[in-house]
Parts: sequence; C-alpha cells; structure tokens
Amino acid sequence: MRGWLKPYAACVIALAGVHPAGGATPTDAAAQNKQCIDLAAAHQIVAGSRNARLYPDQALSQMKADKSFKFSETELKGIVNNVYFGGASDIGQPMAVYQAVYDACRKGGTDPRWKPLQ
Repeated sequence: MRGWLKPYAACVIALAGVHPAGGATPTDAAAQNKQCIDLAAAHQIVAGSRNARLYPDQALSQMKADKSFKFSETELKGIVNNVYFGGASDIGQPMAVYQAVYDACRKGGTDPRWKPLQ
C-alpha cells in the first residue's frame, strides 16, 4: 500500500470501530465498508475537481457543500491536500484514486511485519 493511504485507512477503521483482522460482526463489517466507500468517493470527487482544473479551495468548498459526506472540515482539507499535493496527486484518473483508497481502507494497511528494503 502506498504510504499516503496509511493515515486514511487507520482513520476509517477507527471511525468504524472495527479492526480488519477479524472479530468484527456483520454490522461492523458493513459499517467499515460504508466508511471505506465514503472515503474513496470523497477522494474520487476531489480528483475530478483537480482534473477539471479547479483550485484546491474550490474543491474544498464543493465538498463542504455536499451534505452526503460526514467528514469534518479538517478531514476534508486532508483529502483535498492528498489529492492535489500528496501521494494521490500521482494518480490521474478519479476512478483509479477511488480504487486505491478503497483497497487500502479495506485492507487496513500494510502487513506490520514488512519492512522497507535497505
């Protein structure tokens, strides 16, 4: 998983109150999946704004006006900054951003036993 997705995956798991390593009830799993879908969709929308050449503050305003998302302003700013300036800025197509964020969220991060090569 890309390093820029780790904070989002951890945030979503914390918001959903479940851990991906099992023990979650079907209700918990559904809640986690919904959180992952919302997070990925928010990134996708911001990526579309970026590709349409909107300024970051315009993308933030658009996201704040969309009442279907329940993210705080701080979280929305993090999403916008990630898509415009962070690791997601390397991913061109909005659907590819969605898929990368969703996959990272569902997996819950990289295997903690993995270490970077020296």
